[in-house]
Amino acid sequence: MTIVGRRAENGRSKYIKKTERSQK
Repeated sequence: MTIVGRRAENGRSKYIKKTERSQK
């Protein structure tokens, strides 16, 4: 996996966690 791809996935997981917290 490329560094850019890894960074994108990390940001996405962080964003999902934030949205999940807001929903709950």
